[in-house]
Amino acid sequence: MKKFFYAMLSVATLLGFVACEPNYTGGNHETELAVNSYSINGNEAKLQSVAVDMSGENIYVAASPVANLTTATEILESEEYIFVAVSPLLVGKEFDLKTESTLYTIMSTLAGAPLVEVTPKNNSEVKEGTAQLSYENGVAVAKATITLTNGKVLRLHLSAEKEVNVNENIIARGSEIKPLRAAFYDEGDYSTTLYFTPAGAEYYGELKNVSWYMYIGISNQLIDGVPHSIADMGGTSSFEFGVIDNTSSSKSIEIMAGYLRGATGEFSISKSATGTYTANIDIRVLGVTYTATFDGVCLSVDYAPEKPTNFFTFKGTEYTVSSAVLTQGESVWSVEIATSSGKSVVLNAPKAFFNSGDGGRGFSQSADFTVEYDGTVYSKANGYSGTIISTYDEATHNLTLDFFNNSEVKFNYTGVVEVK
Repeated sequence: MKKFFYAMLSVATLLGFVACEPNYTGGNHETELAVNSYSINGNEAKLQSVAVDMSGENIYVAASPVANLTTATEILESEEYIFVAVSPLLVGKEFDLKTESTLYTIMSTLAGAPLVEVTPKNNSEVKEGTAQLSYENGVAVAKATITLTNGKVLRLHLSAEKEVNVNENIIARGSEIKPLRAAFYDEGDYSTTLYFTPAGAEYYGELKNVSWYMYIGISNQLIDGVPHSIADMGGTSSFEFGVIDNTSSSKSIEIMAGYLRGATGEFSISKSATGTYTANIDIRVLGVTYTATFDGVCLSVDYAPEKPTNFFTFKGTEYTVSSAVLTQGESVWSVEIATSSGKSVVLNAPKAFFNSGDGGRGFSQSADFTVEYDGTVYSKANGYSGTIISTYDEATHNLTLDFFNNSEVKFNYTGVVEVK
């Protein structure tokens, strides 16, 4: 288990001890634990080493009663440690360990309170409990009160300081709430269109391959930071809003000035510099509410990078690709790609996904679609996003495979494969 999470985590975490912290609004504890301490059935002990960092887009805090550990790697390799990680959607929110569905992970090897791995889908180790991880002004604070199935009560109060980039942008359609990971703009003389997606698209052209995206186009004079009701968008106004679902056209919608289809809601958009926008969208169409909260830099729709081939990128470090082996199962195919990192990356997907040149296929479309590298399994079940575009020629054994829209891994293989 340690090895698995060691592979997941960044190894450049600095030790942090802090004197100030964000306000914590959750939990009704009898007494407040001291900063960087824990208790088991009321017996309090000090945590001597603590660190905060990111695992992909998820923020985590790790701590140990062992002193002088200066990285998260050292903490997670120690005999005793506590680990709390949350999706950016949970940052600052107190949540119930038994009912929360958004991704979180809590582990403990503390003597007397072991937790192998508590997640939304695997919480049988705890009877009840709440947790909260906040991050403000470079300071992370994690607190939790957990009742284990054996009746022991574990409480913790962790705090560490380091500048990390937590994605606070959110996009939602109905009950589907996700981090808003990519944004693009198309600015004209009279109107501007913004595009938002939960996928990790790197340029506008990739939107045709993502699962879904949202767009809003308005007159430039409406980019003033003021809330505007769509009911005020008359037939002469420049307004359009839509959601494009590339996996199911029945989930796509479009409205515009003069054709609101009974939609209600409002939007506010402001611009502080070229490509830098703040947007708040809350629009209900045909019984579904679509929202987006964004504050940051959008890429121009005109930007398109040169497309590299035969590469593998892991957490920003790029390696070359030398060869690939294709194993053709009855329904699921697997490609093992050799990289200059000395480790192979393995992609598993339904057979049909290997001729997806007509559009991308995402993790959300099949539980059999996974990517494995260095002990980590990237899949929808494990909270990751990912997209494949691939074509395979049975006669020549030529394969073109692109994997992208993932926070840690991206790769391409173009060439002949050995077939098993």
